[in-house]
Amino acid sequence: MLWLLSGLTPSLTLCLFALIIIVALSFTPKMSWFDTGVYHLGIIKWLSKYGAVPGITLINPKFGFTSSWFALAAPLTPEAIGSRIGAITNGFIVWMAIVQLLICWIKTLEKRSRISDWFLLSFFSISISLYALKFSTSPILVSFTADIAVTFLIGLTAWSILIISDDRQSSHKLSTAAVKSSILDARIIPLILSCGAVTLKLSAFPLLPVTFLYYIWGPKINIQRILGGVTTIFLLLLPMILFGVITSGCPLYPSTAMCLDTPWLITKQQAIEEASEVQFWWKLVDEDVSGVTFLLLGFLRWLQGSINSQMMIALLVASFVLSFWILRTAEHGNNRGYIWLIGIGFLGMSFIMIKGPLIRFGLGYFILVSSLSLAHYGLFQLTKMKLGVARLFSFVFRGGRPSKLIPLGFLLLLGFTTATVDSGDVQARLILPLELPIAPIEARQVNDVKYVYPLYPYYKACWGAKLPCAPEPIENNIKLRNPSQGLGAGFVQAK
Repeated sequence: MLWLLSGLTPSLTLCLFALIIIVALSFTPKMSWFDTGVYHLGIIKWLSKYGAVPGITLINPKFGFTSSWFALAAPLTPEAIGSRIGAITNGFIVWMAIVQLLICWIKTLEKRSRISDWFLLSFFSISISLYALKFSTSPILVSFTADIAVTFLIGLTAWSILIISDDRQSSHKLSTAAVKSSILDARIIPLILSCGAVTLKLSAFPLLPVTFLYYIWGPKINIQRILGGVTTIFLLLLPMILFGVITSGCPLYPSTAMCLDTPWLITKQQAIEEASEVQFWWKLVDEDVSGVTFLLLGFLRWLQGSINSQMMIALLVASFVLSFWILRTAEHGNNRGYIWLIGIGFLGMSFIMIKGPLIRFGLGYFILVSSLSLAHYGLFQLTKMKLGVARLFSFVFRGGRPSKLIPLGFLLLLGFTTATVDSGDVQARLILPLELPIAPIEARQVNDVKYVYPLYPYYKACWGAKLPCAPEPIENNIKLRNPSQGLGAGFVQAK
């Protein structure tokens, strides 16, 4: 990024500004993603106005799903703009990914690339293309879901491992004694990134064990590094754990493990129901079936139910084949980083298949090995050809600078925009995003808690309704925790 800024020209500045405008317009259509209406916006509004509210899951059990992504969005959706809210966080992360992709592209064309540059170029190209084409018909892009950010963070975590592994193999700046004694060396960076990804969404959990092992790995067991890694994980995940205790009484909500006996503790049955919603492939089998037949029948029905399921299996099989090819063709001693990336990919794919078999939950895992194989082939095969990549794309350059990158980049962005933007309403959202859907509501009251809930056809989706809004009539016998302090003091179970 600094290299790009140091070589800014008027035309390149114009290109970057156009990139901001185009991506911004791509994320300002009217939101319609169901989960955003059900709980994303609700959590953001509560955080924006009151912060972490005790017992908020008694209003909506989904409000216990912790995500730093919602905390980031809270100050970016002020009440002053009313219901004209856009997917600003997703737009920002996509813009950053495109800029980084262009930087890696330039470095590759100038023959200054490393394996990490090739990997990130492949990973971001695949993921952005899939989001622009495959998911362009889905409203998930224009929402507050953390899935897109998790995908990119999976790629960035893997990218950091490749950089660090490459540096450690190609230089001897760190002595063996220094590596043993220092607990704040570069290997802590992937661990920090993985902790950040987990605070976004628990689908990023497979990153933690792999990056922790990467951090402590060495010829001998180093107690200092083990304690340093555990402390890092604990400190970085502590806000998420505390938020879970405050909102639901359970630090790992929706898991009921280690729940505390708080006055606002959600019922065990409600927590189990929330956890089981995404594990839907177990629901696809008749109750009278068990054992191997149960697993097989559930898997087949899940596989036949969606093209996304078939794509997941295809990417899983491809990852197996490509992993063997990568490890077989990698030069001796240069595949240490590869092994860690392959570990992340397969652990992540296994986790998603068991816990919630939707590709949007783990897209980063499913394309990780494929991206690594493209990077491996690109760096060690294409550059050996007589007609190398730099010569093949030499028309991009003039005087050693990527001057003609601008029209090519603009065409790329134009393709992204046409896939995601409805040109019929662009003028209506040049300044502010379109208004949120307006759900018809009905007012209810439980003890001293006055609330509203949405009516048909906006089943469970409150969207921009005033607080507190429940997805349906509240069945819990609840009351205000401290009536004199109002909603911000929270809710408790009434005895």
